[in-house]
Amino acid sequence: PTNVDGGVFSLTQSGGNPDTSTITLTSAPFTIPAINYTSSAGGFESATYDGQGGDAGLTVMGTTGDDAITHTAGGANDAGALAVNSLLALSYKNLGASGTLMVAGNGGTDTLAVDGSANNDAFTVDATTGTVHMNNRTPIDQTGIANLVLNGYNPNNTFTLNAPLPY
Repeated sequence: PTNVDGGVFSLTQSGGNPDTSTITLTSAPFTIPAINYTSSAGGFESATYDGQGGDAGLTVMGTTGDDAITHTAGGANDAGALAVNSLLALSYKNLGASGTLMVAGNGGTDTLAVDGSANNDAFTVDATTGTVHMNNRTPIDQTGIANLVLNGYNPNNTFTLNAPLPY
């Protein structure tokens, strides 16, 4: 979504029976016929994806321009939030023990910032792929990302960067 009062939200299910649901967001009520739902009037203030512990895969795509994409860790190892620029952030939870998380740059010169916690965090970045691991959380895979920023918010964090890196 481009702001709280408008944009397009598209969800594609690729497993089982593939299906795509697209919702055009406005400040007016909108309807989702597949689930017989009509919203109340007002903006779109939050979005959360719940993988229901089913080893879900989630991909967040940037725009076609230069993007600052920020990942913030959540309370569980398979939870967090991803924000693209100042667009509406997508929170996620319950991806499952084998769930996957992908950030796709989609054009431009994109930067992925991974925010640590207030605790002692161990960041590891894989050679060649640039996959980011933080503690025992769901790894963050990437494609089309030009720059990586790892933000450790505790003086006892560790950072392991394995060359060659794609950034």
